[in-house]
Amino acid sequence: MEEKNSALESGQGELEKYLTFFINGQCCGLPISLVMEIIGVQKIAEVPEFPIYAKGIINLRGLIVPLIDLNLRVGYEEQEYTSKTCVIVVNVEGIEIGLIVDAVDEVLDINYADINPPPQSASGEADRFVSGVAVQPEKLILLMSCEKIIGDDVFEH
Repeated sequence: MEEKNSALESGQGELEKYLTFFINGQCCGLPISLVMEIIGVQKIAEVPEFPIYAKGIINLRGLIVPLIDLNLRVGYEEQEYTSKTCVIVVNVEGIEIGLIVDAVDEVLDINYADINPPPQSASGEADRFVSGVAVQPEKLILLMSCEKIIGDDVFEH
């Protein structure tokens, strides 16, 4: 899938709003334009043969939403769900997905000039889930690509 909402790739506008959140102690961000709502974790119905990081589905006011545990998806250890654990419901190309994160932080205006390309690994490949790194006065924010997180084959059986 092609990244359509990243200021890094589109180069449009000086500022873009990002919802920041934490996974495994790392501050991350998503374009606010993709976020439908933020909810607490609720009863999850498991679905056979979903990938290990796809925790199941929830009923969100009649809309069936698959859930991805973002810690597991990016290769971190599974974290215990707490009162701060949230589900960020996003809409990517008409698909609603819930992303389980450790905690939601804030909405920030991030200047395009403050966004750097994703880091390269020793093999020369960029981090596959990160579209850029925003440099802020007190922290670095990994800007996540929803399209890469969801992937082309996550829920196709």
